[in-house]
Amino acid sequence: MTLAIGIRLGPYDILAQIGAGGEALPACERSVALSRVPNIVAFLGNAYARMGRTDDAKALLRELEDRQRRGEYMPPFAPLCIHVGLGDVEGVRSALEACIADQTPPLSIQVSCGPWLDQFRGDPRIDRALDRLYDGARPR
Repeated sequence: MTLAIGIRLGPYDILAQIGAGGEALPACERSVALSRVPNIVAFLGNAYARMGRTDDAKALLRELEDRQRRGEYMPPFAPLCIHVGLGDVEGVRSALEACIADQTPPLSIQVSCGPWLDQFRGDPRIDRALDRLYDGARPR
């Protein structure tokens, strides 16, 4: 399968394909090669994690954390996306709290990792954080 890299190629277009044998992974890697914008790095980190390449996902997470420590603004939904892919409950909790503190728009969370956050519902801290971020709504 060939995927074109372009504005219309979003995270779900890429990541939905990952489960189908990983054909979209080269497109995701090429996106990061072209731009290390935090959300694009996060999508690749999520894809790596979902494919079992946890060391690669954690390396991208460390990159985002290092960049933030050096003073670059890091939208909190970027590390959240990787923590979600890794299934890291404590990381998801912390990232959601950072999203609240940063007043991250709910749409940014939905676009980056929204559907995958449902697997963490049932955890009281995550439920409270998501309810605060979504103002009590349950987006689908």
